Amino acid sequence: MLPVVSIVCLAYNHDRFIGECLDGLLMQETTFPVEILIHDDASTDRTAEVIHRYEVLYPQIIKPIYQTENQYSKVKHPDVVFMFPRAKGKYIALCEGDDYWTASDKLQIQVEFMESHPKFSGCFHNVDVVYADGSKSPHPLHGELGKDTFTVEDLAVQNVIPTPSAFFRARLFPEFPEWYARVPIGDWPLHVLNAQHGSMRYMDRRLAVYRVHSGGV
Repeated sequence: MLPVVSIVCLAYNHDRFIGECLDGLLMQETTFPVEILIHDDASTDRTAEVIHRYEVLYPQIIKPIYQTENQYSKVKHPDVVFMFPRAKGKYIALCEGDDYWTASDKLQIQVEFMESHPKFSGCFHNVDVVYADGSKSPHPLHGELGKDTFTVEDLAVQNVIPTPSAFFRARLFPEFPEWYARVPIGDWPLHVLNAQHGSMRYMDRRLAVYRVHSGGV
């Protein structure tokens, strides 16, 4: 049976965090199958080792790529080049290896919304910001956004979609434009490209954690 959701997880030197990330992905309680696609970008720490332990335990769900050369340094977006093309799901959910999901029904909530709202290209939710060094107290990323529907015009001005909350229909457009390879940050222009095919719905619920740490891009 094909997965309904493909979870795309990019990791690089996240050995302190990747276990918590994968636990959050694996704890999802859904009425549909999922797959977890992980890309380790030639980490120099123990990230690949940790991922492999999970792969052995969940070989039908966790499907990693272990790079021997760092692709980001070659100005390649691993999600576009290696991950999205192999995603089998109707929907794609994002979660970087240093972030994690905190609600076991996160995917179920997002799939149910998208199934009942076919004109939307995606949806996202609030997250808690956590500082790895404890320098600041955790806090919600968003206060009052003032609305729950965001158009391509809104997202072109400001990226309000936290990466671990991003959820969107797969294959909304046939290929990425040539300029995409040159942008240093991949998620913001990705959201803009998706939003050209339907608005994005904001859910004012904190279902994940965005982690701030010294190694983050």
